[in-house]
Amino acid sequence: MGKNEREVVHLDRFYRSNTELRDYYQTLPGPVQLQLCRAAGPITTLGELQSAAEQLRRAMAE
Repeated sequence: MGKNEREVVHLDRFYRSNTELRDYYQTLPGPVQLQLCRAAGPITTLGELQSAAEQLRRAMAE
């Protein structure tokens, strides 16, 4: 089940405020950021964020 708008906005704010994730998150294209915020659960490490973003980029390129 997808997240509602409030949950998506909350995750976007979390990624932008998390000092470990912010710099990388802000370099991602908007559609990738949106899909990350719609993901099943929050991503809490830079490695998880990088892996998820790469998977999304590949999926969007297909």
